[in-house]
Formats: sequence, structure tokens, C-alpha cells
Amino acid sequence: MNKKKPLTFVQKETLFCHERTLVAVANSFLKHFGVKPFHETLPELDRALINKKKVALFLFDAAGKAILKSVPDGRYFLEHSLAEIHSVNPSTTVAATTALLSGKFPSETGYIGWSIYFPELKEAVDVFPNRYSSNHLPLPSGYEHYMNKRCPYESIFSLINKQGHMARSIFPGGVAGVSPLEASTISALGVKASKAFHDLKDLEFLYVYCTEPDSTLHEYGVKTPYLSSLIKEMKETIIRFKEENPDVFTLVLADHGQINVEWQDLSKIKEIDEVLLAKPFLDARFASFLIKEGGEEQFERAFRANFPSFFLFSKKEALQKGLFGQGEPLPFLRESLGPYIAVSYGNIALYASRFDPNGNDLVGHHAGVTKEEKEIVLSSF
Repeated sequence: MNKKKPLTFVQKETLFCHERTLVAVANSFLKHFGVKPFHETLPELDRALINKKKVALFLFDAAGKAILKSVPDGRYFLEHSLAEIHSVNPSTTVAATTALLSGKFPSETGYIGWSIYFPELKEAVDVFPNRYSSNHLPLPSGYEHYMNKRCPYESIFSLINKQGHMARSIFPGGVAGVSPLEASTISALGVKASKAFHDLKDLEFLYVYCTEPDSTLHEYGVKTPYLSSLIKEMKETIIRFKEENPDVFTLVLADHGQINVEWQDLSKIKEIDEVLLAKPFLDARFASFLIKEGGEEQFERAFRANFPSFFLFSKKEALQKGLFGQGEPLPFLRESLGPYIAVSYGNIALYASRFDPNGNDLVGHHAGVTKEEKEIVLSSF
């Protein structure tokens, strides 16, 4: 049983408050470029965008408010804060960046976690790498970008372009459905972004996504000395970009933060293990479970007894209350979710060694509802 004091977290009722999130940021961009917003916009961003002809948005994965506060160069971004917002539920890259790229909540897009269960496949799939969650093998030929085919959405880039504006994106590698330009390191992303504005004279909106510091924090944790150099490189990249592009209104934000986690093995709890049908999916700190028929009461009793730093919701309760955001949930969510969803507000991450012996190999993680994971700073330059 986890007896450690939980980290600071938003009260349970605020799990169902979805104002001032990445969705609001996306809808401010839609509004600015003449697209009717899907949801409420972010007032501070609306005001800042007035008369701005060219806009660049840099997203540094996992560089949330607490991460920026933890290193000296992070103050640069905090001092240029335009607004403080929150990640969506769950605070994980698939859900959060899709919310930003679609202008809609995870409930509306179906992008509700890193690993999503597909009843027709009888398997969970890691969405972005398009591989089976159980063994990390790629889906077979003909199943490319499976989630994008199953739950397609129109990106904000497409919507903006349809209004006669030019919007582009830069990613380190490809992401389904957005046809990105590519770059690798933080500094390379900055160089590529400058080149985009110099080469594309009509470019008005550029989105730049970076996998750092998320990748490093997963491997080494949030206390790693590598973090200082990464945030310093972020700062230097933005300063250089602004010097080379003084006419571009530049914004920086994250999709979520990270914390160091303590892994606990569901397979070591007999009452849970004997009714668990498969590896938990969605995320290790925002997990859904497939349970043997008739085993629900046993699972719920054992889970509540062993994991007091988790909220446990039934699928019906989660969807009715709007755990995944505003709007009518896609029917796909009712098909995909297991009977329970567990949401961490402490430092525990879950895995089941019977299904995935190496599922506890990350030091830093996210997707929970601590402030350290949820709070984001939107900086402007």
C-alpha cells in the first residue's frame, strides 16, 4: 500500500473543469486566422494575437511550469509568461498534443492515451508509433496510422489553410496526418523554423514540436543534471530565432510536465492479478483495465484498498462526468475503455509484470493529475 504523502494536486472536482487548457490555446489560433472556434478561446492569447501577421508556436514536450522552475534558465520562460494554463486529461502527449492540433478535447477526438484498446483487434495499440502495446511489434501492412483511420480529425493547420492562410508544422520525425517538415535536436528545430519563415514568404503560422525534455526525463528523471542543459538550449534557440525573425510573434509552451514515479506491480496483488485480463492501457498513471466477467467487484475492492492515491472511476462515471473533456464523447470511447479508469494524484505508476515484465523502466512519467504534471506556462516573445 502506498503510504507516502501525495504530491500537490488539483482537487478532485477540478478534474472536470476544462477551461484554460491547450484546447483554448488552439481555438485562439483558429479564431485569429478566421476559423470558427470549436470551444472557448484563451483571452490573454486573443489579445496578444491582435495585428500579429506571423506566429510561431514552439512546444517542448514535458517542459511544464514545475520543470521550468527547477532550473535557472527556466526563469527566462517564466518571466515571459503570457498565461498559465493546464494540460488536458490525461496529461500525456497523445491526448495533449492532439487536443492542441485539433482544437478539441480527447473525449471528442478519441485520442485518450498513449495506448488505446481496439475491440476489433482485441489488442491495445501504442498510438503514435503504431505498434502493439503488448509486444511493441509494428502493426501489419495495411494498418498504417491505425488510430488516425479509426478516429480521423481535421488539424488546425488544414482549417487555417482553408481560410487562405499558410500554416505549417515541424516535427522530429513524422506524425500521422500532418505531413511535417522534419528536424532532430532542439537547436536544429530552431534553424528549421527560421528557414521556414525565410523560404516561405507567405507563411503565417508555424508549429514546432520537440520531444525534449520529455525523452530525457523519462529515462533519467526530473532531477537529472541533463535538464539544465536542455532548458538552456531551449532558451538559446528561442533567443536566436527571435533575433533572426523579429517580425514573428513567438510563443512557447508544453503539453504537460513530469514527476519521478514509484512503480507498483498489479500482478503482485493476488485479488487484482486473478481478474486482470491484459496489460493496463491508456497510461501508467491514468490507466484503464480489462477485467474478467464477474470480477469487477473484486477488482474495485482490491484496487481501492491498495492504491489510495488514485481516483477510481467506472467507465460510465468517467464519461458522464466528462473526465476526458467537454463535448459529446465519441461512441468509440464506450467501445474502447475498460470498466474502470484509475487516475493518480500521488507518485505511483502502475504496471502488470505478468503481461509486461519490463513495464516499469521509466524514471520520470506523466498523465496523472498532480500540479507538477498539469500546470503549463504559455510564454510570449
